[in-house]
Amino acid sequence: MKKIIVIFLGIISFNCSSQNTVDSSTLTINGINVIGKKKPILIQHFGQPVKIDKDFSEMSNEDMYLHHYNGVIFYVINDLVDDYEILNSNFKFTKHNIKIGENINRLKRIYPISFNKKGEEHLTIWLKDPNDKYVHIAYDKNSKLITKIYIRTY
Repeated sequence: MKKIIVIFLGIISFNCSSQNTVDSSTLTINGINVIGKKKPILIQHFGQPVKIDKDFSEMSNEDMYLHHYNGVIFYVINDLVDDYEILNSNFKFTKHNIKIGENINRLKRIYPISFNKKGEEHLTIWLKDPNDKYVHIAYDKNSKLITKIYIRTY
């Protein structure tokens, strides 16, 4: 069993080193960095959510709250923004203003290593700090248009 775990960790480490890595402070949404911030930042910059759902985070083994806005969902654990998903073009991601509906090829010059290693329907960017998170940019394999951008914890 220990051999399997060591091999698995080696694969994850190799995969992380073969992708672009970015600092979490660069992961802005409409110019605002929300990851790790207290949830009032959401109301301050995005207004009241359309709805809030309670869920359970298996990764952190505790309750989490999904704050739904028109085109984005923020995942809040212990009153801190943990992750988010951008679902439509109302929101711009990073200083590069990446939006849903844009062609994935635009990211070739921004994230060249990750772009060259992208999957058939997604591109992954790893975070330096915290290093247990990643950005997943999903796109349609036929049209090459970005369909979803999300930050997740693994």
